[in-house]
Amino acid sequence: MSHLEIRRLTENDEQAFLNYVEACKNDFTTFGHFARHRYANFKVGNYKQLLGELQQVEISPKDCNQSRQISYFAFKAGKIVGSIRCRFDLEKDDLLLYGGHIGYDVPEFARGQHIAEEMCQFAFKHYLSVNITSILVTVDENNFASRHIIEKLGGQLNNWVYDSEDQAILARYWINLLK
Repeated sequence: MSHLEIRRLTENDEQAFLNYVEACKNDFTTFGHFARHRYANFKVGNYKQLLGELQQVEISPKDCNQSRQISYFAFKAGKIVGSIRCRFDLEKDDLLLYGGHIGYDVPEFARGQHIAEEMCQFAFKHYLSVNITSILVTVDENNFASRHIIEKLGGQLNNWVYDSEDQAILARYWINLLK
């Protein structure tokens, strides 16, 4: 696997983040729409506000229906090559059914380098450190690359659900982190 630095964003990462957002906004592949949607309204000049929002949602989200979440970014040679969101409150915001514990994005230019796998392994260590030993990951049924990664990481297919908001069938996998 490639050597990645996986961490939270800092004030010094603004340009790398802007480049990442631009790559996500221009990813018109089948599975790029999630990242495009996430950053569609991000404006240059809002970076410090974003950092504050990311810190806030880690501790106490403004919306009581939103899960606590830590966002990590994967850096390679100073460039952001992926992001992973670790969520902790599955009972909130339909996470138990649709979202799961983990959400990740790897822009098109960085795919095929095992970045998602490395980010997931990083997240698993964090979940274990807070005594979460079984995690839920959901994925579009047609995202065979992500399904392969999840299965390689020990994911056991639980069931399929229809997500009416995204109009997609999702595969729901549970991963036992103690195996």
